[in-house]
Amino acid sequence: MNTTSSMYHRYFVYSAEEEELQIKVHGKDVSFGTVSVRGIPKRYTSIVRDPNDSKPDAIVLISGDIRKIKYTPPQKNKLQ
Repeated sequence: MNTTSSMYHRYFVYSAEEEELQIKVHGKDVSFGTVSVRGIPKRYTSIVRDPNDSKPDAIVLISGDIRKIKYTPPQKNKLQ
């Protein structure tokens, strides 16, 4: 079975453009998720099925079966 066609295959991407947009929309208290890349936590801006669905400046941090990737989703912003 080709893992890239699996329904569980995801790409964790980071985009400075997306990060800037999220900060502009939600303020500086916006939270981003982290994903473990070779044991080092990296901030990601989105999880996509196809890397072509992300912003043009996006870089793929890691890809694979989402059930096996260690990640922390963004914390929900607290209401004031």
